[in-house]
Amino acid sequence: MPSRAAIVLILLAIVVPSTGQQPSYPPQMQTIPDDGKAADVRLPNGKRQIDEILKSDREKSIQDVKQLIETAQAIQKDLEQKDSQQVLNVNDIHRTEEIEKLAKRIRSRIRRD
Repeated sequence: MPSRAAIVLILLAIVVPSTGQQPSYPPQMQTIPDDGKAADVRLPNGKRQIDEILKSDREKSIQDVKQLIETAQAIQKDLEQKDSQQVLNVNDIHRTEEIEKLAKRIRSRIRRD
């Protein structure tokens, strides 16, 4: 059985050479130099690609905000109905996690990350 050092050396021999290579992306995924032409990419229907992306992101954000509001209102309703001595139940905890996910998605679209 090979020693631990031999296994590490073999793994390094495999990993190190491959890290120096640049990944080959499909042509449409390669970065485009910022010469102003990237903003004028047109779709087959003649519309600007960036305009359609922004429109789609806006619609998705509106839907996410509606869902976030509904979820927050459901938590508020549950809290108002409970005694002050009780803690949140598991469903409320899952709802708060859903609110966090929605907020992160909305924020990433707004920031264009």
